[in-house]
Formats: sequence, structure tokens, C-alpha cells
Amino acid sequence: MTNVKIWDGTTDSRKDLSSVKNPDHSDYCALVTQIQQLQMTLNNSLENIATLPNLQSLFADIESKIKTFKQEIAALVPPENLKT
Repeated sequence: MTNVKIWDGTTDSRKDLSSVKNPDHSDYCALVTQIQQLQMTLNNSLENIATLPNLQSLFADIESKIKTFKQEIAALVPPENLKT
């Protein structure tokens, strides 16, 4: 999965966020780049999930095993001499 670096809002022409000025071309390019990176990350994530066609059956199997495990735990009885 692609890691997206969190953008702090600065650009080449806006070195700090305390400067008040209208957006320029550099700001626009930075926003477009951030949107593209986010879209690529989302698409890659969705493609990774789509490559697992049996994902639903895997989750169902895991859920079944968890239920069985819970039933086995509930059925456990401590030995009579446990407190002694």
C-alpha cells in the first residue's frame, strides 16, 4: 500500500501558513498533486481488496472459528480444587 505523506499546506511560494495572500499557480499545483496521490492510494487499496475474490468466505471462516472458540471457552469448567 502506498503511504501518503500528510501535507502541511505549504508550497514553494508559501513557506509558512501565516502569510496571507491569494492562491497562486504553485498552490494550485500542490493541491492537484495531493488529490492525485490520494486517488492513487485509494485505487491501490481497492485493487488489493479486489484481488482477493474469496475475501468474504475468509471472513465467514474466521467468524465461525471465533464462535466455536467462544463456545469452547464457555464450556470450560475449573477443577474442584482450584481454590484450595
